[in-house]
Amino acid sequence: MSDVQWIKLSTGLFENRKIKQLERMSKGDTLLIIWIKLLILAGRLNDDGRVYITPTVGYDHKSLACEMNRPAPVVQQALELFQTFSMITVDESGIIHIKGWEKYQSVDRLAELREYNRQAKQRERKKKKVNDASMTNQCGQDPEEEREEETEEETESLSLSEADRRREALLGLGEGKVLLSCEQFDDLMDRLSIEEFDRYVAVVAKQEKSGRHYTKPHYQAILDMAEADRKIAT
Repeated sequence: MSDVQWIKLSTGLFENRKIKQLERMSKGDTLLIIWIKLLILAGRLNDDGRVYITPTVGYDHKSLACEMNRPAPVVQQALELFQTFSMITVDESGIIHIKGWEKYQSVDRLAELREYNRQAKQRERKKKKVNDASMTNQCGQDPEEEREEETEEETESLSLSEADRRREALLGLGEGKVLLSCEQFDDLMDRLSIEEFDRYVAVVAKQEKSGRHYTKPHYQAILDMAEADRKIAT
């Protein structure tokens, strides 16, 4: 289960019939806050929409109320309503499952790229360890040297394979209209949130599709948009 810092919320959330029904109820605002907090908990755990204390121990309404800092009776009411409206299911262990989670929180190409990035860095660290070991053992016996060279070659081959996969994935950004190198992608991932990156890639892709091509590299165009937005925010 990988780390998730963002979840997707539809812009039509408050047009949903179930959400409208909840909003009209007494303590409707609190019910909606509990729903959003439940989504965030599911996102934090990143286990196919499940919410629990441990994978075998679920929440009761009192422990969930403590987690959410909301009154226990209201949390109990919320859970009952969410089940009535088929928004969640709760198993015998108290583990909550958000219905439709996979549909609305699907893993997209960006998540795949971030995973490629993580794996590539991990392989690079392994390769460095192998290289360091090779340097310190150069005076050792010949069979050991041969084994180290073989390990280094295998690691290098894996790294190249990973790099090829990352490059292939990057070619699909913005339906192939947004051009970024692996280094530029890594730098943008360090500077921007997923939401920002996704938004700026969409803007660049839209302009390229319209035939109004950028005169600057796409990497710089994305950085410029991010800087402009942050100036407006401050």
